[in-house]
Amino acid sequence: MPYRYVLKYRKGEKQQISVEAWPKYIQPNLIKEKKRPAFTIGSVKGSRTIMLWHHVSESRKRYDVTESYGFHRIHFPSNSEAVNEAYRIGLAAAVVGSALDAERADKALSYVMNVTSEEVWFWTSKFLGVVGEKVDGSNVLKSLCSISGAI
Repeated sequence: MPYRYVLKYRKGEKQQISVEAWPKYIQPNLIKEKKRPAFTIGSVKGSRTIMLWHHVSESRKRYDVTESYGFHRIHFPSNSEAVNEAYRIGLAAAVVGSALDAERADKALSYVMNVTSEEVWFWTSKFLGVVGEKVDGSNVLKSLCSISGAI
């Protein structure tokens, strides 16, 4: 099933960034999923969102932005470059949110934002359980955090 990738963010008192995948087409038997994402690639809340604002603002310049219910939404087109960027920011948000402290979060962010596209696809496919045996996403996130220096 094809997906639409959306980066949601909110600034202010309740800062939050998340990257979600929404079904592109709603099947008649999936009405309850109409108002929910199929899955969330990564999210971060609180003061660590500041680390990702540069990447969010770069995406904001390139792609469509809408606003509703206090959230700004960046809609990524379905080309592979944009989807790769969505996954990269989602992984970065997941790693920054899981890091032990701010210094390690900064290292992890630098690692994720500078890896190759193939590595982004590898980590997200493992994290989301798409490729190979069903692996617990938390174990994949721990592995990524240890490689990137977040833990």
